[in-house]
Amino acid sequence: MGFTEKKTECERTENEHALNLDLLYGDIVDCAGEEGRKEIEIGRDRLQRECERLEKTLKEFTRRLEESEKEQERLREENERLVRNISSLYDTAKKEITRKEMMLKEERMKSFNSMGTNNGSSKARPPPPPPMQPKGPPPANVKR
Repeated sequence: MGFTEKKTECERTENEHALNLDLLYGDIVDCAGEEGRKEIEIGRDRLQRECERLEKTLKEFTRRLEESEKEQERLREENERLVRNISSLYDTAKKEITRKEMMLKEERMKSFNSMGTNNGSSKARPPPPPPMQPKGPPPANVKR
């Protein structure tokens, strides 16, 4: 059996299949007549409208999803920037507190030394209080 013979056999099989389908389902429209044909057209039109509505809904959801993803990315970037900023502010505040404590310590020492020499008293004065330590742990989510 050659190629052309197989092709002819396939075409014959397809034609028989179409004929069988027509024999099997063709009588549905024929039995109902014109009214059956109209019902089929109405059903088809209804399904087409429903399909179009669902496609519009899908497009809307796709658009909203894309907008949400963009907003999420923008918020993630803003969050990272804010975390860096607050971390930097926290580090700056710690350094400033240390600097101020050193200034206070120096002023106390000057004051202590000047009190002992001005009034001529040989009484021993108590040492200045220790520098203040920052209280509590650093705020959460602060990078050091």
